[in-house]
Amino acid sequence: DEAGGGTGSTPAAAFAGVRGRVCGGGGPGNIPKEVSKTGECRLYSARTLFCSPSCVPGETCGESGKCIPYPKTHSVGAVTITGLNNPLTMNPSGSIFYYTNSSPRPHPGFDAGADLVLKTGGGDYQPVTLLGQGIEPVVAGAGGAKVLVESGKAVTVTWKAPASTGAARIHIELNINQHGGTGGWITCDDVPDTGSYTIPAAMVTALYKMGLSGFPGLTVTRRTADSATIAPGCMQFTVVSSLELDISVSGITSCTKDGDCPTGQTCQKDLTCK
Repeated sequence: DEAGGGTGSTPAAAFAGVRGRVCGGGGPGNIPKEVSKTGECRLYSARTLFCSPSCVPGETCGESGKCIPYPKTHSVGAVTITGLNNPLTMNPSGSIFYYTNSSPRPHPGFDAGADLVLKTGGGDYQPVTLLGQGIEPVVAGAGGAKVLVESGKAVTVTWKAPASTGAARIHIELNINQHGGTGGWITCDDVPDTGSYTIPAAMVTALYKMGLSGFPGLTVTRRTADSATIAPGCMQFTVVSSLELDISVSGITSCTKDGDCPTGQTCQKDLTCK
C-alpha cells in the first residue's frame, strides 16, 4: 500500500492519493538482475525470460522456461488509514485493487511529522498494522538547474533538504533507456535526506553501455516505509513524495516526430533523433 503526493514542474501538477494491492508473489519477469552495487546505489538490468509455446493469459514465463500461473491479487479486507488530513477506509474492488471513490483527496494529504497508521481487516491473511510518517514534499534544489548526465562522469542530484528529516529517506532512480530494448537503470536507496547525493561515475558509465533511448528520467522520492511478513512474503506501507528532475543526457536528442529533430535527422522507434 502507498500513500503519497506527487509534485511536478508546476504547482498545478501536485496531487495526493492512496493506492495499493497485495499479490500472492512476484512475477519472475518483474524481478530485475542486480549487475553491480556501490554504496547505496545498484545497477539493474531487466531480465528476458523465454517460453515456447508462448504463455496464455493468466500465465507468465517462469525461470525454467516454462509457463507458470501469474501471481493472483488477494483481499486483505477493509483497509483503514488514520493520520491523514482526511482519514479513509478502502474496500477491495472487483480486481482486488484498493481504491477510494470519494472526492479528490486534499493536498497535501498529510502534515509533515504526522503519525500515519494503516490497518488491514484480514481477508485472505491475518490482520496487520503498519506505520508511516507525514513527510515534506520533495522540492528541486536551488536554481532548479538541469542535471547533466554523461558517460564517465559522476551525477550529482540535489533537492531541498527538509526542516526535519524524521524517519524519511531518499530513493533516486536514473533510467536513460526507458524506450529501448532490454535496458538497465540505477537506483540509489536509503539515501540520507541531506539535499545532495552523487551517483558514482563508474556506475553511470556502465549504464551507458547498456543502451540509450529517448526521454530519459531521473526521479527523487522522499519516503518512509514499514513492512510486515504475511504468507506470500513482505507487505509494505510507504508514504512518498516524488519529483522528476529535468535532465540532459549526452548523446540523446529525444523526439516523438521527425519535426523534433535537427535538420537531416529523423525520429527513430526508440524516440531518439538520428
